[in-house]
Amino acid sequence: MTPAEVVPPTPAGGEPSAGLRPWLLVAGCHRSGTSAITGALVALGLQGVDESDRIDALESNAEHWESLSVALFNESLLLGHDGTWDAPPDDGELPRQASGAEQGRLDTMLSKAYPGPEPGVLKDPRISLLLPFWRSVLGGHLAAVWIWRSPQAVALSLERRDSLPVENGLALWDHYVRSTALGLDGLPVYVLRYEDVIEEPDATLALLARWLEDQTGLSPGATPRLDEAVSSLDPGLRHQRPPADQPVPETILHTVAWLEDHGGAHDAWSARPPDAVDSHLASLISARRQLAPLVRRQLAPLVRRTNELEEEVRALQRERAGSAAEIARLHEALAECRRDLDAERRVTRQMTRSASWKITRPLRAAGAFRPRRPG
Repeated sequence: MTPAEVVPPTPAGGEPSAGLRPWLLVAGCHRSGTSAITGALVALGLQGVDESDRIDALESNAEHWESLSVALFNESLLLGHDGTWDAPPDDGELPRQASGAEQGRLDTMLSKAYPGPEPGVLKDPRISLLLPFWRSVLGGHLAAVWIWRSPQAVALSLERRDSLPVENGLALWDHYVRSTALGLDGLPVYVLRYEDVIEEPDATLALLARWLEDQTGLSPGATPRLDEAVSSLDPGLRHQRPPADQPVPETILHTVAWLEDHGGAHDAWSARPPDAVDSHLASLISARRQLAPLVRRQLAPLVRRTNELEEEVRALQRERAGSAAEIARLHEALAECRRDLDAERRVTRQMTRSASWKITRPLRAAGAFRPRRPG
């Protein structure tokens, strides 16, 4: 049984299992356009992460379309295996299956991050490193959109945002590509080049929407909102254009050519990237990975405090939701009283306008008269 066929059971806590709904994964390295394509998919009609759990927009990225709770979980998972998003562990060291406790926690997390019944679009570049694990969580109703971008552009963007040396950025791009290619094995996959999305959005998104229509449970509807999807793309997001003379290792160029050859729709992904790996780039990842335990110790208090604050926010949201429900109940009770009052007023008005009411008026007046008794 492949990871794509594993459908997790409904947890004992009562939360619906993530595997009971269709999911569309957005895979790709950081700074590769994953946010842009996720926004377009949401505009087409799929469900994005709820605002209550969405990472705040940044100057470097207007809208992430990314779950804060999922991102924190993934980073904690990487840290627990002596890695980070920019110093990923070896693929063989990462978990391939969620434990029962993790499944229950993630079911709860996802049901709050994606409260609607529509198929969800799940995006976090870290998932590209953790695909076997997340496939076990999400179950069998699963497909993926893999978006990639020029490795030079990714490296320059990472240098600008994170002060990551360009060589390290190229090494990271290569690692993410290889992890993604292996992790998507057997899934329905659509491969996109980010530059094509920005330069030819109408044609590119139309083909993507047509592919979605063929995926079980993932069709955005009879009339996908292509105009909205195209309008959601901001060409200004293409900040970095690599210089023509920027040196790139030969192995990276071979991987780029391989990606170009495998663009478009795949009913069941099975392609493997070129075997050759630049040893110098691999050593850069290894060197950064050795710093991960130190990073973990430094970040542990912040991660712990972030999780605590996240739970406080959720408690306040639950409290607010309870208050909102009580207010709604009172409003309904008030509306019902007003309806009853209006009905009684109508009956009274009809009665006072009737002929019998007018005829008996003198009797009512006489009955109301009460002579005062002598004191």
